[in-house]
Amino acid sequence: MNSYYPVLQSWLADNNYHEGGKDYGLDLAQTKYLLNAAYLRVKNITVGYTLPHQLTKKVGIDRLRLFFTGDNITEFSKIKKYLDPESIIDGYGWAYPYQRKYSLGLNVTF
Repeated sequence: MNSYYPVLQSWLADNNYHEGGKDYGLDLAQTKYLLNAAYLRVKNITVGYTLPHQLTKKVGIDRLRLFFTGDNITEFSKIKKYLDPESIIDGYGWAYPYQRKYSLGLNVTF
């Protein structure tokens, strides 16, 4: 079997055609066009650093913290170009993609 597209034989599915212990009907599972739907999505990352108190007390600051937050950073998926694996809006995976958001922050306590 070296054809790319399956042969249309609906009458086989109606008859559940079996011959010699082998199934020939369309009720057989077709895996040639099956895609792997496994994916990994990085939804949220927050990285922060609080400067040591010995450095901040010299300038009159009790606490100084810098941070970065990112939402929907990336997705690793082989079906990403066909559909979004988390999309359930229309049942077919077609929806507006998740937006990426980045934030930088500074938290100062005097």
